[in-house]
Amino acid sequence: MAEQLKEVRNGYNEDIFLPCQVCQGPSNGYQKCISEGMSKTRIKVGRHSKKTNAEKLKRISNIKSKCSAELLPVYSDADDIISSCFSILNNILQSNWTRKIDKFDEQIKYLNLLSNKTFVSMDDFIDIHQVTGIEMDDRAEFTGKHCEIFELGVQNYLPLLKGLPGLREISDKDFIKLLCYHEYDFCLVNLIAPVYRNSNGIEIFLGNGSVKLSRETLKLWLGNNLVDKRIEAINRKDEMNLNREELLLIFAMSLSMPVKDFKYSPQTYNRFVMALTRYLQRIYGDSYHLKLADYINFLSFLSEKRLIYNKWRECYKDYFSWVYKTPMFRIIYGGLSNEIDEKMELISDILHNKSY
Repeated sequence: MAEQLKEVRNGYNEDIFLPCQVCQGPSNGYQKCISEGMSKTRIKVGRHSKKTNAEKLKRISNIKSKCSAELLPVYSDADDIISSCFSILNNILQSNWTRKIDKFDEQIKYLNLLSNKTFVSMDDFIDIHQVTGIEMDDRAEFTGKHCEIFELGVQNYLPLLKGLPGLREISDKDFIKLLCYHEYDFCLVNLIAPVYRNSNGIEIFLGNGSVKLSRETLKLWLGNNLVDKRIEAINRKDEMNLNREELLLIFAMSLSMPVKDFKYSPQTYNRFVMALTRYLQRIYGDSYHLKLADYINFLSFLSEKRLIYNKWRECYKDYFSWVYKTPMFRIIYGGLSNEIDEKMELISDILHNKSY
């Protein structure tokens, strides 16, 4: 009885026990009451007996073990998504699409030369060109060469992106519309080539060379508004120290998020949330929820800026229609979704590796 009483005292705060009015227990081990037939398991701790409390704890433990098995099994759908995304990313990074460009090194040198020429501001160029039809600088040649080179990169990774979980099932037309809508966050993933920000602008690494674009040139070419929004997103990304794997998972979540014009199944979005959660648990352990909160805030930031950016891009559709000459640049980057039907055969060929 002494051992049983010790066990009770070790399991609960003995200060809450009131003396028994019959035998003055628990100080004497309830000996008189036990001798009269009192049940040792019916002694109450709070509102419930020790036996009832033990049964409740056992049921709670069983429920927790079942939930854990369903949400975070040893290997799950979340692991499949992570594996699929990282495999696609690896294929994109290993594709070496620049080898298909004739005299690639010479073309990069020429693009750098063009980028150092003087441009008038985007708004001034639009005003003068609309009134007189005169081109005040060499931006046509510069943008033409830029699109010619990077169009191949876009065509290279589009079929791979179409293989992301949840995107395989949608039509080719809806997939391109989705990328057009998400162009703002699409650029952050930097799938075509690594892009690094410096004090003067950005540097895009291609093969053994790189293209340097000053911030001033970018603003004259694409306008202050677009460049400022791009830089704001890049700064936010750099503050979070996101790597490419995390960026691709976040971008996939963004693509699968149900919005007004793209009412896809919420289940796809939930699958990516679970995949990102699983990934963060592996990397950050018990503190993963802090990172997950940061990533959800980053997604909210992208959604807000995307809406603002898409409205701004709509106002400059005529300019982008003139600036971008290649089909994928016009549709995805220029926001010219009205050209999708016209280019549908080419788009399907690209997505199914028939023309690349």
